Amino acid sequence: MTQQDISNELAIIKGMIEKTRRETIESGELFIAIGLQWIIFGIGFFLLGRFQLAQFIWPGMIVGLIVTFIISLILGIRGEKKEKVKTYSRTIYAHLWMSVGAVCILVGFVFPLLNVFDFQLMPIIVWLVLGIGFYMTGVIFELRLIQWCSLIWWIVAILMVFVPGMGRFYLTMVSLLIGYVLPGLILNYQSKQRSRHHAA
Repeated sequence: MTQQDISNELAIIKGMIEKTRRETIESGELFIAIGLQWIIFGIGFFLLGRFQLAQFIWPGMIVGLIVTFIISLILGIRGEKKEKVKTYSRTIYAHLWMSVGAVCILVGFVFPLLNVFDFQLMPIIVWLVLGIGFYMTGVIFELRLIQWCSLIWWIVAILMVFVPGMGRFYLTMVSLLIGYVLPGLILNYQSKQRSRHHAA
């Protein structure tokens, strides 16, 4: 086999990988839906605290977790029905976010309730984990902009160490918009571009 033959075969393989990646890129609907959901819930928690109804925040967080699960289930099932081909990258993506979700539930709900660590540490740890999830999403789909969006989670986690009270609320809202909704919009744009490409 000549060097030219090897180069040609590598070009074919690379083309197949790129085609498969375009075929299976995530629509971003899940990120948009969950990001907006937690922005709404976050505003609700803020209002509960403002009106001295903080005792309802924990039940509200549990309701929020259930809503997140339902949204993930509905959009996940719908995505599987639309999916034309099941790829290894899509499988990795699904398992990545199942793992991230499991860790967030443990450090965001279970461990604080069991007094493993102070509740004030919860958002800091959850934000660090979410940053890993979004960074790896950018790696899987080869979208560098999403990798850059993941930095917001780590930056906000560091800032939360030094910013108490209302400052954390504002940081949370900013990180949900830039770190959750924006990556969803990017994925959604890429998905629509893919659809237009196939329609042409």
